Amino acid sequence: ILGVGDTHETSVEFECKPWKAPKANEEQCELCNNDPNGLPCNEYRCRSLGEGCQIMEKSELYESEIDVCYYAGQGDNTPPKISPKEIQNGYKFDNEQENEYVEIRTDNGGCIQQHSQLNFTLKTTEGGKPEYAICAYNWESVAPNPEDNYASVPEGTPFNGQKLFATTHKFEGTLPGIEDAENVQGNPGERTGDVNMYVRCRDYGNDGNGNFNPTEYVINFCITDAPDTTIAEIREYSPEDGSYLAYGVNKSSLTIKLNEPANCRWSLGTDASYEEMTDFLSCEDSYGSPQIDWKCLTELTGLTQSQNNIYIKCNDTSGNINSRGFLYTLYATQNPLQITSTSPQGTIKKGGFPIEVTLQATTSGGAYNGRANCRYEFNTPSEFSGMGDAFTTTSSTTHEYELTQLYLSGDYNLSIICEDDAGNKATKDAIFNLQIDDKSPKIARVYKSGGFLKVITNEQARCYYHPSRCNFDLDDENANSMTTVFSTEHTADWIAGIEYHIKCEDMFGNINPGCAIIVSPS
Repeated sequence: ILGVGDTHETSVEFECKPWKAPKANEEQCELCNNDPNGLPCNEYRCRSLGEGCQIMEKSELYESEIDVCYYAGQGDNTPPKISPKEIQNGYKFDNEQENEYVEIRTDNGGCIQQHSQLNFTLKTTEGGKPEYAICAYNWESVAPNPEDNYASVPEGTPFNGQKLFATTHKFEGTLPGIEDAENVQGNPGERTGDVNMYVRCRDYGNDGNGNFNPTEYVINFCITDAPDTTIAEIREYSPEDGSYLAYGVNKSSLTIKLNEPANCRWSLGTDASYEEMTDFLSCEDSYGSPQIDWKCLTELTGLTQSQNNIYIKCNDTSGNINSRGFLYTLYATQNPLQITSTSPQGTIKKGGFPIEVTLQATTSGGAYNGRANCRYEFNTPSEFSGMGDAFTTTSSTTHEYELTQLYLSGDYNLSIICEDDAGNKATKDAIFNLQIDDKSPKIARVYKSGGFLKVITNEQARCYYHPSRCNFDLDDENANSMTTVFSTEHTADWIAGIEYHIKCEDMFGNINPGCAIIVSPS
């Protein structure tokens, strides 16, 4: 070796073994959820942070749009700590005993009306930080299951209404009646008693097997059967208040959800007395097991005005009736929904695979000035008949979908179906002829013009020549371009004594497999 000093030879051995993640802790796993570049966490990135880091997919989490990296190592054997977080107005948490017990009372410290609808939220933590857990409750104490460490969820009714991991746990339901209470005192109409809710939670620790709080967290309610003087309230309308009827339609079904059981009636146009109103077809008008709401269903008729005002009054189980009707309004659609244009139409020429054709439509009219959702369905050719999908760009007045599965030349007929939120529908066909160019360019003419070789192709193309062979790539260093842009005319200097091995590429990427022609000037 020239130009260097003394050298010596050594051996280096490389050995490939399965990679083992380093020991991790909660902070290291959290790095995946807080990427400085905003990258979402995934299973590979999570597990690479260390042993014990596991991914919880968004399908396992309550109201989450992303996956979460979580420490679930064998060293985590601590069950989640349960504590109160927030409660609806008019109520308060009281006499809390950490991780064991809390009372819920009215703001003035009194007992709560039996069968009251109540919302409150608990939180789970570990070491002062939010802890993902699944929590469930029972109205009676439930002995711990010896298999709990390996069960997927605690026994009982899940908070948040779903068996999903969360750091906050919402109860939204109805309290039991005085007949379900303990320690009842007083005469009917003024009785009070205790009802307990028993809560148990499971986290994601212990190597994924979960840690359960062995002692139930107890929430105590003092309830009373004192007379109810509050009216029933409508919590939800379906269709929503202010919705539109479909064009030409003068009736609608209606479902309302109440905060307590009641019988409801309705009147059209004027706020009539309860006795003069029309009954709903059916109402859930009694207390059963604790539930979140009570439904009433009916069919509204005679909706012939541009604005239809419906008044609703409800009579609860204590005889309370709202003096002023709840106003519910439905509007008439003034114009039908229309599909004003579709494309493509006529003949289109495409090449290269996959074939991409942009399907487009525009809409107008209907309840929302043309805003609608559209889908398409193939009518022909028979190979595609019945196939279809929702437009990827829609919920607007312009709609678009990229067709990528077309592989046959010929006639296509697709039905485009659009519908707005009021139920107005419109259909129109997109009819086109697809010509797929999968053939490479052909040489139509070769001649000498002055000092140049000129080649004419049968379509727009770019042509190249090689001085010695046909099996060359177009980006080969010895490939000489005869065209700067796609054209049917291609030119090279006329040089006697060399062979022009010419191949061409059209606008769709079709390239001559060998030479399109070999020209030998003389």
